[in-house]
Amino acid sequence: MNIISKTFRFKAMGSPCEFHLCSTSESVLEEAFSIAKNEVERLEKKYSRYQKNSLLSQINQQAGKKKIALDAETIALFTYAKQAFDLSEGLFDITSGVMANVWNMHSTDNIDINQVDYWLNYVGFEKVDFSQQSIYIPEQKMQIDLGGIVKEYAADSIVRLLSKFTSLTGLINLGGDVAILTNHETPKVWQVGISDPTNSGSAIANIPLTSGGVATSGDYERYIMIDNKRFSHIISPKTGYPVSGLFSVSVWQSSCVLAGTLATIAMLKEQQGCTWLKELGIPYLAINHDYSVSTNQV
Repeated sequence: MNIISKTFRFKAMGSPCEFHLCSTSESVLEEAFSIAKNEVERLEKKYSRYQKNSLLSQINQQAGKKKIALDAETIALFTYAKQAFDLSEGLFDITSGVMANVWNMHSTDNIDINQVDYWLNYVGFEKVDFSQQSIYIPEQKMQIDLGGIVKEYAADSIVRLLSKFTSLTGLINLGGDVAILTNHETPKVWQVGISDPTNSGSAIANIPLTSGGVATSGDYERYIMIDNKRFSHIISPKTGYPVSGLFSVSVWQSSCVLAGTLATIAMLKEQQGCTWLKELGIPYLAINHDYSVSTNQV
């Protein structure tokens, strides 16, 4: 049988999305793309803080006012966020997005570091009243941002949905967050490229995967320069300041969402990030600020 390969591209969640799909059937490829695209759009509509009618926006709009009842999917996402918060000892914090009120990655004109301590008062997932039925944000100026979870979750969700097609294999790439769709009868090795920070059009390394996911957390694409000093878009919820120490960390795991969480925590741990991953036995590839590469191939 002839294998048909097709790449589908579109933009969602503020990122370029690519689905590389292979099957013996053209109709399967088209149906799979439709399912995958619809799932990305569904999750963006539900959890984007940039869409005023999203569930997440409704939760944020009720901050300091009342509890919001949650459906099973949202409970699972917030439960995962709480687990990541605990694992990272408070570094992975979905309330830290309010620090963007200080650190505007689009302009340096309005950055006032004297506001750091003020906005830190509105950071802290431990302050949020989250149960298995509802969530309540106690301060009006507190906000929740699921941007560090939803893209990775979407990639994994697509793989689950498409696994019903027994003839299908694929690589799901949502803005650099990758999940592999496996056909267990004829597994395919996908070479997942890790971007070179000195040349975004090329890869500094390739990670061979037949399943699972890989995600990268880094600051070489989103940062600002102030007085010739580089400031990352990744903000520590402990200090209120951008982290430093690594250009990027790429992690591969059994799921994209787990890989993304571990990579982000490693970035937030700065110089201790790679040591932490190594102690946990997590495979990773990190790019240091001197452009040297460190890796733990498990």
